Amino acid sequence: MLTSERFNAVVIDVGRQEIEAATTRLRDFNTASFPSSESLSLYKTLLRPLERFGMSEASQIGIVPHGPLHYLPFAALSDGSKYLGERTPLFYLPSADLFGLSGSVGSPRIVPIAAFAHSRGSCPRRWCSSVEQSRPDARLN
Repeated sequence: MLTSERFNAVVIDVGRQEIEAATTRLRDFNTASFPSSESLSLYKTLLRPLERFGMSEASQIGIVPHGPLHYLPFAALSDGSKYLGERTPLFYLPSADLFGLSGSVGSPRIVPIAAFAHSRGSCPRRWCSSVEQSRPDARLN
């Protein structure tokens, strides 16, 4: 999670196939329960670890997905009481390469960014480089 003060990387032990399968099930609107078990499970796996870095208090959240996460409707993930899209305004960037451009349009405010990449054990080199170049005030924790 990237804020104006720091960049926190959290390793989440979940595979690409698991994310793809859960995303497919979540996008199948023929489920009888709301929120669906996939919505709750994906929130718990992907977003709950970011709550300790202040995600719950953010006025808006940017999502930067990678790979199959581009197909995941993050707004439909639920903590059990509300969907993420009901709690906090969201915006999406298709690539970390756009971090440098995001400050030049609209408000110069820096908002929390939740970025996801499938990588076993380390931040992908190109992605981390993009973040470091565009946000020199952020620290990798």
